[in-house]
Amino acid sequence: VEPSFIKGSIVHGSADAPVTVIEYASLTCSHCKTFAEEVTGKLEEKLIPEGKVRLEFRNFVRDRLDMAVSVAIRCTSDAGVSKRLLKAYFAKQVAWMTSEDPRTIITAIAGTEGVTEEDLNKCFASKSVVQHLIEMGQNASTTYKINATPTVLMDGKKVGFSSYANLVEQIEAAVSAAEK
Repeated sequence: VEPSFIKGSIVHGSADAPVTVIEYASLTCSHCKTFAEEVTGKLEEKLIPEGKVRLEFRNFVRDRLDMAVSVAIRCTSDAGVSKRLLKAYFAKQVAWMTSEDPRTIITAIAGTEGVTEEDLNKCFASKSVVQHLIEMGQNASTTYKINATPTVLMDGKKVGFSSYANLVEQIEAAVSAAEK
């Protein structure tokens, strides 16, 4: 029996939001960690709760450790758990990435949200969870020509940005334009 897991985007915000931001990210990417802290954090303070922005997180897996943590954040049927794990793994990125025993730390972090070692082992052994993540990355490459993380799309188009503050400004400008 295949374990239940979160498929597709990990969504923050309403489907009715006028602006949709998609982030393709790797959990082993330090720039993606900064994005999670600076951009996602700012959007969650105001624009997401106000219903103005929908943020979709999509995995772009780069290596084995990234795959392990990507599987761990999706090893639940509860989107809230998945979002909290995403934050926790980014917050503790240096610890699990530099550990001589990353699996112990990855398992402990998952456990803080009620994902047991048994659950994780089922997800790690599941071909469908891994295949889903591989296909997400392949789709990003073919559909959007993504080859680096983080890559941000706004309303379906790649967004260039010089800093995270610049990206937040572009999102706020898109919200203003959508409100007119």
